[in-house]
Amino acid sequence: VDVAWLPLWHRQVNIQAVELSELTITIHQLPDRTLIGGIHLPGDDTPPAEQEPAAEHPWTAGIDTLSLDNIRVHYIDEKLDITLFLEQLQLDKLAQWSEQTPTPVSASGSINDAPFTLSGEITPFSATPRYDISLKLDALQLAAFEKLAQAQLDRLAGEFSYDGKLVYEQQPDGFKVGQDGTLRLQAYSVSVKQPVIAV
Repeated sequence: VDVAWLPLWHRQVNIQAVELSELTITIHQLPDRTLIGGIHLPGDDTPPAEQEPAAEHPWTAGIDTLSLDNIRVHYIDEKLDITLFLEQLQLDKLAQWSEQTPTPVSASGSINDAPFTLSGEITPFSATPRYDISLKLDALQLAAFEKLAQAQLDRLAGEFSYDGKLVYEQQPDGFKVGQDGTLRLQAYSVSVKQPVIAV
């Protein structure tokens, strides 16, 4: 991690570069606690403190370059068991003091061994945050998400693939989602629960 010292005089934390590689993290979400790498993450049981008035010149933060290589995140809870592998992720010039400037981002890896690549631009600090992402995902196994839909489905199986552009924009009165691409389902199988009619 490299930090620029001069911007600190202007209450700006400008991280010049963060590089992280060859890391595996397991997140286990239990009903009463969260374990990260086997370590219990303490919950916040303390009452909320009184909010202090906003500073006239608050601190802001930014990063010039974020580079991740060979990062594996394994997430487990009662309904989901998913592994995200980041072969590489690159993000450049993301800062709170230039919130309208689009930040380029690119990544490649896999989700449960289904390969993906993405690229695009994001503005998360804008008054209306926007994410423009081109995504290619190949043969994601739907069975891994069956328990998430168990209230409506008895069975979910098949492979999901996508190649196109996704747009997400947060607006004051809600959010807007758009897509322009090709969605493909292979060996798709679904069984819908029979509705129960009370008389």
